[in-house]
Amino acid sequence: MEPPLKKSLIIIVLSLFINLCSIQAETIVAYPDEDPVFSVNFPDSWNIKIDEEQLYATSDDESIYCGLQALENVEDLEDALDALSDETDEIFDSIEVNEEGEAKINNIPFVFIEANGQVDDTVVKISLAVFSTDGETFFIGIFFGPPEIFKQHKKEIDGIVDSVEAIN
Repeated sequence: MEPPLKKSLIIIVLSLFINLCSIQAETIVAYPDEDPVFSVNFPDSWNIKIDEEQLYATSDDESIYCGLQALENVEDLEDALDALSDETDEIFDSIEVNEEGEAKINNIPFVFIEANGQVDDTVVKISLAVFSTDGETFFIGIFFGPPEIFKQHKKEIDGIVDSVEAIN
């Protein structure tokens, strides 16, 4: 009986090691590109593109979209939330807010909004964030994708948001 137990234990340990290695594989991006104020980590499998205005990322299956951008002419959180509303009006045909909340991640205050919406007749799950690393420059983060697939990528999305750190 001992050899099968030993073999099972080795298989379990190897499986855990492989899973931990795949979870830890990440790409660290400093943003904005010209004068970075924060870093964010994406799974290596995600496709990342940075242009002058925004950081874009999609999941490896291209079903989940992420956009991060600095807001211009924004003086406070209220202005930032108004700008977020304007941005979502440009992207989504409709949006219905389900939940709002605040949290501090790595000493950065965030406002979160969870919603459902529609893009080109496709129903999507939406996760929005507004944050500032210094209280002066505000950023928005937008994640969206089909509800069932969004749920499959939830751990990755949470990991991306949880990885945002100010660059001093």
